[in-house]
Order: sequence, then structure tokens, then C-alpha cells
Amino acid sequence: MGKRKQHSKHRKRTGLHLSEASREKEVKNILAERVTRRQGVPPVIEYLVRWKGLPKRQVSWEHADALRKFWKHIERFQNEATTRTSMASVGESVTRCFK
Repeated sequence: MGKRKQHSKHRKRTGLHLSEASREKEVKNILAERVTRRQGVPPVIEYLVRWKGLPKRQVSWEHADALRKFWKHIERFQNEATTRTSMASVGESVTRCFK
């Protein structure tokens, strides 16, 4: 039997197709968000995903479109990010008051 071609773990995802990862796995949580902007091209939103049942080191960046069925995880991440930002602002304001 011939050897199967190994796919790189870090291959760049292009286009708007659903990734194999998002079709076959369940999201454990969303760790980060990034937006890639290039002139003349709509911004691309991606999320760093931790998958259920996989080690922590096997996270992957996934296009937002590929994660539509996991929208509750994205919503939770965005709400937590808003709360973290708000709390940081409050902390800075309180610190300034005591200087």
C-alpha cells in the first residue's frame, strides 16, 4: 500500500469553505478572535478554537463562517470579552481615583 499524504497541521485556510475540523468536531471553547484586513478584500474574522476531546495544544484558527453551528460559543466569547474589557476600564478608573 502507498503512503498517505500527510497534511500540515498549520496549513493556511483560504476561501469560505467549511473546514474539516469544524464539520467533524465539537467546540469546547473559543480562545481568541482575529480580524485580517487587506486592501480591496472584505475583512476575514477567525476564531481560535479549542476542540472537545483534543489536547490543549491542538487548537486551530477557523473562519467565522465555518463555525456558524457553534454560534453560542462565539456569542459567549464575545460577551466575556466585553465583560473583561469593561472590568479593566473600571479598574483603571478606580486606580486613578486613588493616586
